[in-house]
Amino acid sequence: MQLSHIIGKLVFKKEEGFVELTYRGAPGNIKKIALARITRVAHGYFYLDSGSAIPLHRIVRVSSEGKVLWEKSP
Repeated sequence: MQLSHIIGKLVFKKEEGFVELTYRGAPGNIKKIALARITRVAHGYFYLDSGSAIPLHRIVRVSSEGKVLWEKSP
């Protein structure tokens, strides 16, 4: 399943979980964002409640209920 579909499904179902992405300046250059903050997924981006658009290629891991559902290959 494509990454955008996984995130879209989790957001639609209001699942608890996180998206981890590369973010320069964050500890370990990884930032964790709660799925609850994502408002939509479209055109290679996911959008946050703040209005920010983040490209999907920056995501390194998606987890829900303590399980890793998707992880970027090295």
